[in-house]
Amino acid sequence: MDAAQLAEFLRQSDLYDFEKEDLRKAGDKNAYYQKRRLWHTAKYAKEAFGGFHNYTIRNRIFLSTDLFQQFQKIDDMMWEAIVLRELDEEGDDRKMWTDANKKIRDDINPVRDEIERLIQKRLHYHEAE
Repeated sequence: MDAAQLAEFLRQSDLYDFEKEDLRKAGDKNAYYQKRRLWHTAKYAKEAFGGFHNYTIRNRIFLSTDLFQQFQKIDDMMWEAIVLRELDEEGDDRKMWTDANKKIRDDINPVRDEIERLIQKRLHYHEAE
């Protein structure tokens, strides 16, 4: 990017002002941006997770025990995946990031499917066979 393009990019960026200044001074601007962007994304992921967690807790009275337990499983697995991703970045260990992705794919998706089944059962939903 030339200076004008960089200025426009930074104007629209959600980086903090000190990060924008550090980026301007960075030798490897792309590496600096990717590193800072990850932490902003982690912050958004934690905020979204917090919303999910709080919503589940506040609405547990409306959930059957088995359904709430499934939501709790997902809650625990999502938090673990977030923590693994952050630890990966701090320790520069790509295996943790791979493990976090695998956990989402292999562990969370089946629980999500079970939640769907339980909700459909609770709503007396029957698919035509």
